[in-house]
Parts: sequence; C-alpha cells; structure tokens
Amino acid sequence: KKVIKFNSIQTRLTFWFLAITLIPLLSVLVITYFQRVNVIETWTLDKLTAIRDLKVSRLDDWLLEREGDMRNLAGDMGLRKLESIAKNTELSTVDHVRLEAGRNILLRFFKRYQAYSELSLINPANGKILISTKQMREGEERSLEPYFKKPLATRKLVFTDIFYSRYLSENTMVYSIPVFSAGNEKIIVGILVAHIDLHSSLYKMLLDRVGLGKTGETLIVNKDVIALNQLRWHDNAPLRLQIHAQPAVRSARGETGIVFTTDYRNEPILAAFT
Repeated sequence: KKVIKFNSIQTRLTFWFLAITLIPLLSVLVITYFQRVNVIETWTLDKLTAIRDLKVSRLDDWLLEREGDMRNLAGDMGLRKLESIAKNTELSTVDHVRLEAGRNILLRFFKRYQAYSELSLINPANGKILISTKQMREGEERSLEPYFKKPLATRKLVFTDIFYSRYLSENTMVYSIPVFSAGNEKIIVGILVAHIDLHSSLYKMLLDRVGLGKTGETLIVNKDVIALNQLRWHDNAPLRLQIHAQPAVRSARGETGIVFTTDYRNEPILAAFT
C-alpha cells in the first residue's frame, strides 16, 4: 500500500490547499456539465414535440381545406342545374351546352388548385361519369366504387384512405360529396368526386424537413402501420412498407408521446409521435 509522503510541511500545505481548492471547482464543473446536458436534452425534446404538433396542425388544415373545396364546388349553381341531364338518356342541344358549362366549372377549379389530379361528376342514376376534367373518362362506370356508393347512401361528404388507383396508376385518396338540385334540396344531381394529387400536396408538405437535421423525417402510417408517404431512407415505401418501429406502432394504436428508440432501419433515434 502506497502512502503519499511529503518532504516538507510547505509541500504538504500546498498539496492540501490545491486539493481543497480544486475539489469544489471540479464539483461545479461536473454539475454544470450535467445541467447543460439536461438543458440540451429538454430543449431537443421540446423542439421535436413542437415540430410534431405543427405537422399535425398543418395536416388537419390540409384535410379541412379539401373539405371546404368540395363543399364550395358542390354548391356551384352551374352544377346544381344539371338535374334534368342526369335523368335523360338522350341529350338535347341545351343539355350539351349545360354539360360543357359544368365541365368548364370543374376545369377552372382544377387549374386553380394543385391538390387534385381529377375532378368528376358521377350520374346518381347509373354510376357513370357525366363530366370530368379528364374528358376521356366520361361515360366510364363507377357504380361499385365506395366513393360513389357512400355519399349516395349517406347524403354526406366522405373521403377514403390512401389507396392505389388503377384508373390513375398512382396512389391517391378521394373526397366525394352529393350535389343537390337547385330547385329541390332532396334530389341528388350527381356525386362530385375529387382524386387527390398526393405528390403536389400532402407528400410535398411532409417532405418539409426544417428542424429535423440531415437524417430526420416525418412519416404517416395507416391503421395497419403501413407507410403512406415517401420516406427518406426507403424507396417505394407508400402502401408497401410495413413499419415495426415503436413510434409508428404506438401512433397507429392512437397513442401520443416521445421516445428514444430505433427506426425502421434499426437506427437509434429520438421520435415524437401521435
């Protein structure tokens, strides 16, 4: 066992003086270090939570904007006056003029807003497209589609989950709402259908990575924990990649929180979810 020996009283006093002086200093430095770490960690957690809540707010606004668009368009008098056309099997010259006017209403709206890939009005009598921003679709039948049957049955606005559309050959979601007659609110003139252009609207919004650094990202999943948007570190993820990472699984269960865990790449992350 080694014992510290001093050659003189002066050396011993100097040693203890330095020890007494440095120990509190080291204690202060250690405490300051951990306080700074705690502050940085708290700031990071607060920042990530704020980003998450902002994303949720923007997503809510985006959904409400689509709903407002549909209600405004469904209330257009040019569309509400197409009641007689939906019932007729043979169209008169006047009917063709009204159809053209209705088509132009959809086209003007379509050009003004970039959130949509197609707008159409479906005949409630036979489920066939009366008018569309893609004119080659007119006459095609949609009677079995949920976005036609549900608003016809409920007489209310509905929207679908994100799905792959065989008509558009891309992922989309659909808003649809009944258009009621200008003369009789009980009569449905047609079902107004809007296919959403996810790439120019929802995906574009989620690709905003401000505050998430060089590796962070925002993702959304459905109830089956399948990715619905483009991911930073996985190609062709929408509707193909099922995510088993804790934040996605817990958010799909309806939970909200923040956690240190691993992501779908098994990389360590800090995630805020809801």
